[in-house]
Amino acid sequence: MIEGAVRPAPAAGPVAILHGDRTPPAWVDRLDPIRVDAERLAQADARHVLHAAGCVLLDATQPTFVREARRVHALDPAIQVVAVTPPEGMPAARRALLYAPGLGEVWVASPTEIDGALADRAAAITRQRRGFERTRRHVERDRLTISPQRTERALISDAYLASLLRVLPDAVLSVDASGRVLSANAAAHALFAGPTDDLVGRRLDQVLRIVSGPATDVTTLLRLATQDPVEVQFHTARDEVRSGELRAASHHVQQVEVWAVVLRDVTAYHEALEQLHASAAELEAANEELQVTTEELAARTDEAERAVEALRESELSYRALADAIPTLAWTARPDGYIDWYNQRWYEYTGTTFTEVEGSGWAAVHDPARLDEVRERFAHAIATGEPFEMTFPLRGADGRFRTFLTRMVPVTDSSGRIVRWFGTNTDVQAQDEARAAAEEARARADEANRAKSQFLANMSHELRTPLNAIGGYVQLLEMGLHGPVTAPQREALSRIDRAQQHLLGLINDVLNFAKLEGGRVEYHLEPLAVVDVLADVAPLMEPQFAARRLAFTVDVPDDALRDVRVVGDRDKVRQVLLNLLSNAAKFTPAGGSVRLGVHSHDAQTIGMTVTDSGPGIPPDRAESIFEPFVQLRAAYGPSNEGTGLGLAISRDLARGMGGDLWLDPAGTRGSTFIFLLPLAV
Repeated sequence: MIEGAVRPAPAAGPVAILHGDRTPPAWVDRLDPIRVDAERLAQADARHVLHAAGCVLLDATQPTFVREARRVHALDPAIQVVAVTPPEGMPAARRALLYAPGLGEVWVASPTEIDGALADRAAAITRQRRGFERTRRHVERDRLTISPQRTERALISDAYLASLLRVLPDAVLSVDASGRVLSANAAAHALFAGPTDDLVGRRLDQVLRIVSGPATDVTTLLRLATQDPVEVQFHTARDEVRSGELRAASHHVQQVEVWAVVLRDVTAYHEALEQLHASAAELEAANEELQVTTEELAARTDEAERAVEALRESELSYRALADAIPTLAWTARPDGYIDWYNQRWYEYTGTTFTEVEGSGWAAVHDPARLDEVRERFAHAIATGEPFEMTFPLRGADGRFRTFLTRMVPVTDSSGRIVRWFGTNTDVQAQDEARAAAEEARARADEANRAKSQFLANMSHELRTPLNAIGGYVQLLEMGLHGPVTAPQREALSRIDRAQQHLLGLINDVLNFAKLEGGRVEYHLEPLAVVDVLADVAPLMEPQFAARRLAFTVDVPDDALRDVRVVGDRDKVRQVLLNLLSNAAKFTPAGGSVRLGVHSHDAQTIGMTVTDSGPGIPPDRAESIFEPFVQLRAAYGPSNEGTGLGLAISRDLARGMGGDLWLDPAGTRGSTFIFLLPLAV
């Protein structure tokens, strides 16, 4: 049925063939065409509307649209039919039309194209067809009602041709046998002539200026066009290359051949068709891409659902773990709003989530530190930097305990912060232990200083009578108190050796006390290594000779002879003499001692003392440098000395920026390495 009263269709207006029991497509409301029920196409009012319409629009999504197109063509063969369907339905619509003969020409278009100028172009095609049909009927009527002789004369008269040509929208020309134009209608002048030019009398090949076609010769083209329309490309008066459909008919009047030439400009039709095909291809590609995208989205949706489920399970596991740890834990949104606490937090603070949600945590903080905590917390949120701070938190019993608080950002794959995770670790016990340790260390340092002061004072007090004993021994040996017998001189010599040994022990204790008290002064200067070795060697040679030990000084590389180190000359000599004296004590008679030098690395030089004695077990390599540990008690013939020599030597070496250790790689005897920085 027709919706509402039947109203005359405006000229060239579109008509939509619809189904009364279905909801019209959306494009019908946008175009607002005249609506005709498909079931009433054969009725008089529907035929009237179709005869006045510019084009007919069919809903190609309905399976009956082919049948409706055939019925429209039967009612009015001149009207242009357009089948409208979404892009994804266009291939199916074309296939349905391809195998349905008797439909005439049916266009397939999308709703978007119909919203454009496609409906106007379809109406223009309809008008052209109806113009041809009217002309044909007029000619046929005149041929039947007028005598044949008069009809022939009318067909070749200029007046009749001019009247006929004016009503046709296509370019129509009459041409004589020589190819000269006899007449041309207004459409031909619009295509091939300027405002003041006349086509009459010009050659047809000069008028058409064919660019391409089945043949380039105009006569051949005309003869081909008498059988079927010929597709050609031609030049217009403005030198535009356009497409045309050429038709021709030949008549003989009194043995004079006259050609009727009709050229329909189908450029717009081809462009519309190409655009339609291009749109169809684009829509087909878009449809395929949409299909692929849909499949990808479905796959991603499944993957996202699995990820969400995994994330949910992970979060449950994480929260269970966070509740189990003995540390207070919490999470915050990217803006710092705290949205979760673990169970340990509630147990310690005695609060509820409602009380501490967001910024409610401030209620359990020490007011004296709260402003500082807030400032540093806000700085971390603003910059994305981790937060670490130690401050007190009030427990459920009202007492404060010290907590180490850390907060780190949790980011996604793009680096964007999605959450903050924080912990509060109780460090009250560590702080109390640290304070107790510092107090104990202070007491130990004070006791150590008192011990060092006592040792220094004692050593100083002992040196005075020992020096007096040594002086009196020397006076007795010189005979100032009378002649000295040989037995008396031997006794005085023993007294002198005992005094020197005791004085050496006291000097060691005094030096160690100075080192522990930090009262040793270093006079650092560049020292030539060769000179240092030359100073030490003569002092030790008598001792090595007395114990029948072979003593050598080894400088393996000539380049080392010019090497200089940074050190205090007296203290460097003291360290080397102590190492050489130990080597002499613990090396059996007939053994050897070597004093050497080598380049340790790019910044240091090492001086080595190597003996052929029994060696030192690896488990004693460090303990021998501890104060009052006597190596000779286990490896020497006696336990003379204080056990301070190596301890003092290492402290002196480190005080000069170097070091002293026992080489663990030694396989025979012992090798001590004395390291000093290289002078620049």
